[in-house]
Amino acid sequence: MDKQPTKEEISVIKEMSGPIGLIVLQWSYVERNMDYILKIIAEDYDTKKFITIKTLSPFSGKKISLLRKCFNQLPSLGSFKKDGKSLMKRAETISKKRNQLIHSTFDGINPDGSINFLSLTRPKGELKYIFNRFVYTVPTLFDLDKKIEVLARDIGLFGLTLRPKKS
Repeated sequence: MDKQPTKEEISVIKEMSGPIGLIVLQWSYVERNMDYILKIIAEDYDTKKFITIKTLSPFSGKKISLLRKCFNQLPSLGSFKKDGKSLMKRAETISKKRNQLIHSTFDGINPDGSINFLSLTRPKGELKYIFNRFVYTVPTLFDLDKKIEVLARDIGLFGLTLRPKKS
């Protein structure tokens, strides 16, 4: 944005800061619960060839890939494979939407009240960057927050089922 925001834009920015803040907060629970699942798998299943200090990443995309790999390739996780892969697919889809929003900048409002966001990306293998415009409404931001909240809960509950029963 090259100009100062108008009073109307400032009002919209304030209105959307609540749901965006909730999205950021809820995503931290998704991250923590994926870390918890990785901890359980690393401690209670045969994962020496999958989980090492080098493979553990603070970035959710890497965690999703690592968890998907564990569910696909570890026989000891066979009974959890279908549910684990389904959760990681949901996490990947929601992560893309969350990243799109969080790594974009406010770029004005439309006459219908929807909000423009602008991001700069470089496609893999390309040298030039492209601009992407995304449009959100405050209700769609709250909807994304709710999806993240449910995902965080589901991943946390799934992690509890992974814990082997002590005899």
